[in-house]
Amino acid sequence: MSEQTENEANDVTPEATPTPRSRFSLRRLFSHLFESLQWLTERTINLLRLVVTLAMFSVVAFIIYNAYDTRNTVAVKPFQVPVSVGRDTHEHAGRIIANQLNRHLLETQNILREQLQIDIDQPVPDEESVLIEGESIKLPETGITIDNVIEFISGIFGRKNLSGAVYFESEKEGDGRADKLHLQLSLRGRIISLSENNLAQAERDGLPETQKDRLNMRLISAMLKTRSKEILSIASEDHNLYYYCTRDVASIEHKGPHKDFFVYCNRLRDGSATPDKLEQLKLDLEKAGHRPDNKTIIGSVVTYINSEVDRKQLALCQSGKAKDKICKEISLAKAPTPPSRPATSVSAVT
Repeated sequence: MSEQTENEANDVTPEATPTPRSRFSLRRLFSHLFESLQWLTERTINLLRLVVTLAMFSVVAFIIYNAYDTRNTVAVKPFQVPVSVGRDTHEHAGRIIANQLNRHLLETQNILREQLQIDIDQPVPDEESVLIEGESIKLPETGITIDNVIEFISGIFGRKNLSGAVYFESEKEGDGRADKLHLQLSLRGRIISLSENNLAQAERDGLPETQKDRLNMRLISAMLKTRSKEILSIASEDHNLYYYCTRDVASIEHKGPHKDFFVYCNRLRDGSATPDKLEQLKLDLEKAGHRPDNKTIIGSVVTYINSEVDRKQLALCQSGKAKDKICKEISLAKAPTPPSRPATSVSAVT
């Protein structure tokens, strides 16, 4: 019986009992599999880090490029509006007012550009710049928002922020008092104050009455439009030079490349200028090499000065108040030439 059991044990095939070598191969297979997964995970993490790093550098590069592209321009910021005003009718009243001002500035800028047909400064971009909105995104442990970073970088390249506020003041009117709407703008350290009382009476009569608990958007738009040239003069030296010479603004706001040319404009604006002094102004412009052209802002201003000098000289000489030498030359130049007498045929007298 024991011999039969021993023979049966010897008849068991090798496939029926796993060998230690098979178990070892399976363990190695799982080991290689886990090593491969670990290698793949590390490579994936490194790739994700690279992608995030490239994305961060791309965002920074975009911000810097945008800041450089919008250098020397004006960014109109949302106005500050009293909390009790405009909440029911205008949820974003400050942004609406800023958009109105930006539209008026752009219109005024384009009108001058089309009028002069030259390459002039554009402090207000034709298209609104695309910037990342990050007012609510703060850098960890600093309290600095993405907008703060954008503003800082843009300021380095010369972009200027135009901010404003809306407020009301009670003023005496007739036998009582009335609330009057006021605006205050800030640009390059200059404060511009606007009041509804500064509007022409005819224009003011066509606008709605001021109510302290509601925003009068039509009135605000009219007030901003009247000061568009002054705002552009503060933002751009080219606009300041032209508008100062044409008496559209009263102040010299810049001391840049055109600072010496403002002297010629002052001589043109002089109310006591005589025809001879005006003629000397034209001669001084020629001596300094400033000639009229339709290519630069200086050439356009020279064209205006020459035209205005001729107009003033003629008006002063025709008024009889000026007896300058140049008036005699103007009289001779303007004197009509006598018409030539028609030739008459001589007929024989019979």
